[in-house]
Amino acid sequence: MRTVGWFLVSILLTALLAACGDSEFGLSCTDPALLGGTPSDLSPLYIVTVIDGVEIVAETHRMEMAYGFTSSGISEFVQTFSADLTPSQLTMVRCDDAVAGAFYNSVFYPTE
Repeated sequence: MRTVGWFLVSILLTALLAACGDSEFGLSCTDPALLGGTPSDLSPLYIVTVIDGVEIVAETHRMEMAYGFTSSGISEFVQTFSADLTPSQLTMVRCDDAVAGAFYNSVFYPTE
């Protein structure tokens, strides 16, 4: 019975890896969320937005536990969180159904 259980777990993990990822980082999912902006050396590296109707605090904590990162800030007003993510964490976040998009952190200066 144990062999059957491990076999099923290995099939599920293989399917998960095949379904979620990004070719840029060696994995791919069918419809990853947008990755926008220009890379910078600012920390946190990314600002992540969630889809309408998602409870941002609960979803951020769920993703932290699922993908192994710690957010550095959550904004309930604009439905975003910020975090330093590894390439594989970024891929998993972008493939999450609750995520609308991820953006490189950057500074914008007002123009006249």
